[in-house]
Amino acid sequence: MKIILLLFIAEWGDLTPPTDPKVSRVGYRVVQLNPATKEVTPFISNKGTLPGSEQNALGKAIERPFSVRFGPDGAMYIVDYGQGKIDPSRKAINRESNAYVPNTGIIWKVTRN
Repeated sequence: MKIILLLFIAEWGDLTPPTDPKVSRVGYRVVQLNPATKEVTPFISNKGTLPGSEQNALGKAIERPFSVRFGPDGAMYIVDYGQGKIDPSRKAINRESNAYVPNTGIIWKVTRN
């Protein structure tokens, strides 16, 4: 019997302002990596290539996943940080410009149907 090891990786996404036309948006999904072949394939992603909040689907689509674990029930659990925004005014108070919207995070449970 051959055992295939797969790794699951949460892709947080970038923090590029959506007004920057030079950058293609990345992340906002969970991928699987086959270490033997180095092949990366999407496992769970939104219909578009943007986080849920930029598709009018906050709370209904992946926003900023940062951890993936399997529970004792065999389900995959994805910890999603929630909506992030760039707020340049935070620099004036010596804070990083990334601001996160409270109560937008979620834990997704993924099971077979």
